[in-house]
Amino acid sequence: MNKISTFSYKGKDIDMLYDKGNLAYTFEHEGKQYGYKVEVPSKSVLDIASTSFLLFINVVETLEALKFTPNENI
Repeated sequence: MNKISTFSYKGKDIDMLYDKGNLAYTFEHEGKQYGYKVEVPSKSVLDIASTSFLLFINVVETLEALKFTPNENI
């Protein structure tokens, strides 16, 4: 996948990626890579914007889930 953008959210650098009809994001948290990929239904501006918004919501939910994940070493 090709990186098309990077933005910061709550101290994390989030990379936005694109490849053959798919949009995705990836970021690193405590040495592990996290991310998600979604297919863009068409090349319309509405579909691209909706898919980007869906990915942003997923970033927020993933970061919140990681924040409340119990420590496995306890």
